[in-house]
Order: sequence, then C-alpha cells, then structure tokens
Amino acid sequence: DDIAIEGFHEPVIQAPLRKSGRGGGLAIYINKRVCDFDQIERLDLALDPEDMSGEFQLVKIHNCKGFNKTKVIVNLYRSPSRDTNKFISLLDHVLNRLDRHSRKHV
Repeated sequence: DDIAIEGFHEPVIQAPLRKSGRGGGLAIYINKRVCDFDQIERLDLALDPEDMSGEFQLVKIHNCKGFNKTKVIVNLYRSPSRDTNKFISLLDHVLNRLDRHSRKHV
C-alpha cells in the first residue's frame, strides 16, 4: 500500500534488470479516469535480458475512455554509467518492434 496513489490503478511494476545493488525497477501509474483496470495489458517485446543498455517497460491500454483508441505507453531508463550509443540502438529496436502497432498511439 505504500506505493498506492489515490485515483490511480495499482501500478504496473517491473523488477530491475541488474541483480546487485539497491533500488531500481520501473513503474507505470495509470489514472482511473483513463481506463478500467482490465483494459491494461503488459507488453513483452522479449528483449535480450543480458543487454543492460537500458530498461524498457511497456503497457497497452485498450479503449481509452473518451477516445475509444488503444494507446501504448513506454517507460524507459538508461543508467548514466551505460553506453549512450548502445541505449539509442536498443531504443531504436524497441520503437521498430512497436511499428506493428501502427493503428495505436505510442
């Protein structure tokens, strides 16, 4: 309950890629006015778990209230100690994989 925010669905949580150290991970909060909880779907792009260039969390929201459209939300993180060019290459790969969602708003 310590990560709950009033007016938002339970967050979609992703554990950190790295196994050592404290903290990390990603979370997406979606306001209850945007959609019902059962309209939130986690997307898995099956990225290489050994590639530590960046962390990506994706959710698809079906039939957003008021828009009746599907939205894809991408939450990403690049550690300042990681190679920027490798991260950009990975980001490009992720965006190209999302291209098949051409009728969605990313």
